Amino acid sequence: MNIDMINSYISNNLWLDFELSGTGINEVRLHGFIDEAEDDKIIIKFNWVFMISALTSFTYEGSGDFITVAEGETARSINIKYGVTQGNNIYFLSNTNVKGDMFIIAKDIEVIFCDK
Repeated sequence: MNIDMINSYISNNLWLDFELSGTGINEVRLHGFIDEAEDDKIIIKFNWVFMISALTSFTYEGSGDFITVAEGETARSINIKYGVTQGNNIYFLSNTNVKGDMFIIAKDIEVIFCDK
């Protein structure tokens, strides 16, 4: 999955509220919507989840990339700290109303654009 495509889509919104659902080893879904009364705009599926360090709901604040993949020393330190098995990616969730780091460690991601 091309993370640039996800970031481009999300950045076209002034904000999006997100909610984690369906947490489990096989999959966790991150639902993005403008208002709780409306349908999802985007669903990001994280497959073969190793770890989640995030709030269950939060808001993207409309500036900068939403998802990045950890690399270099950042990835190395998280891998060592949590004993992450080889083949996983660390997906950081950024530019939200949360001050601390949020990330999901999983094998890969898929996306569903719900308004297309």
